[in-house]
Amino acid sequence: MRVTSFFLVNIRFTGRHLLPDTVVWFPEKQFPFFRLTEAPISMPWLAPEGKTIITADIGCKKGDEIWSMSEGALEDLCLEHLEKLLPEARGRHLGCSVLRTPVAYPVFINQYEEERQQFEASTGIDNLISVGRNGEFSHIFMEDVYWRTRAKIDALVERLGVLARSY
Repeated sequence: MRVTSFFLVNIRFTGRHLLPDTVVWFPEKQFPFFRLTEAPISMPWLAPEGKTIITADIGCKKGDEIWSMSEGALEDLCLEHLEKLLPEARGRHLGCSVLRTPVAYPVFINQYEEERQQFEASTGIDNLISVGRNGEFSHIFMEDVYWRTRAKIDALVERLGVLARSY
């Protein structure tokens, strides 16, 4: 798994429901962010009534041009691109804070691979299986999801390959 750094640029706005959904993904290269999250859509207690916060997730590598940008430059970059989606973004803008994360998730660490394999075999509680992070910030849950997904996809590809050859 490739490890990258990233920024969480938290921009405060007047209004609510500025995005069409709580989380919006941006695979397009024209945007500096890969995901926008307006958490108060689904958890209104996270911002005062009539206000919201949009978090822009920007991937980078520690030491690159993005990593070296000031908080103000990151804020301006996000607002510039948000205006393409929300023309009133600058007029609603109230402020910003930035969290720099030198090692972003998911991070797959070999030192607890044995523990992860034990967890894959059993959670230690009868009839309980892991279905993800469950709100926890333990990378072992992310790894569990990764390996369970790989196993399901590998089985599906094998099955579809057999079906495709039979037609």
